[in-house]
Amino acid sequence: MRGPTIRVASLAALLLLLAVFHLTTIRNGHGWGDDFAQYLHHAKNIALGLPCSETGYILNPFQRSLAPAAYPPLAPLLMAPVYRYARLSFPAFKAEMVMFLLLALALIWSFFRPRLGPGRSLLVVALVGFNPFVWEFKNSIAPNFLFLALTYLSLQLLHTLHDAGAWRAPLLGVSIFLACATRSLGIVLLPAAMLYEYRRHRRIPARGAVALSLAALLILLQNLALPVEDSYLSELRATFTARTPLANAWEYFREASAIWGNAYSRGAAVALFLASFAWAAVGWWKDRRNVTALECFLPFYIAAILCWPSTQGLR
Repeated sequence: MRGPTIRVASLAALLLLLAVFHLTTIRNGHGWGDDFAQYLHHAKNIALGLPCSETGYILNPFQRSLAPAAYPPLAPLLMAPVYRYARLSFPAFKAEMVMFLLLALALIWSFFRPRLGPGRSLLVVALVGFNPFVWEFKNSIAPNFLFLALTYLSLQLLHTLHDAGAWRAPLLGVSIFLACATRSLGIVLLPAAMLYEYRRHRRIPARGAVALSLAALLILLQNLALPVEDSYLSELRATFTARTPLANAWEYFREASAIWGNAYSRGAAVALFLASFAWAAVGWWKDRRNVTALECFLPFYIAAILCWPSTQGLR
């Protein structure tokens, strides 16, 4: 077998193992949350041909942090066929979440392979795929895995934007739009792409301008049809204070150790988190001149979640 064939076969084998691991550990029930119910209502409306945003949820202007008037439409659109054929079968929806996770892991491998090599990239996929938090979170009906996949797709397309093929520019624009149509936080891909293009070329080349303009146009059209971002901005204006970023930073630091969570030792989880964080910081410092799109994306994403009125956990 040739090198590329071995690499693809190795990835396929690992993804198959992860699929079996996650699909066979799906729980039948569901946590009593809130977001999942609204996503299911959106999916139900799409499946039945009803207006997507008519879920019966009444936005409380004094408790805006509970949920927006409507969520972005892409995840419900992809969930609608599951509702149409399986109705409210939680295992069926969770199986779809696992498919989104596997797609995200494949794109993570594709993003890191040119930078880390095929072996280390497989290790990254295994560390994410078998992580206890990810294993538990796949039992949540949420758009996070789909958003992760589209984010890495956008970052990979941004890296290869100026390779052969003018089609890469509109494809990147559509990918950024789809990320925003999954979670509103995808909007930070726009300034991240601008920063990355400027760092590489000291200007925004024509392909970058086409991609960013197309993404912005599609996001605007979606917001006119379904004003999701307006709900979020209203919430941010109503509840943001000067101490919000500091309070959120402390909470996220406390929660981050759950990445290495286990049933035996909280101290071990914290120690592993600090060690992995230090290792990542050293690696970034040594390779700081070779900035990737991921390093351009992270500051904007972190700034956005720190400014949000309430912490969103590790998701």
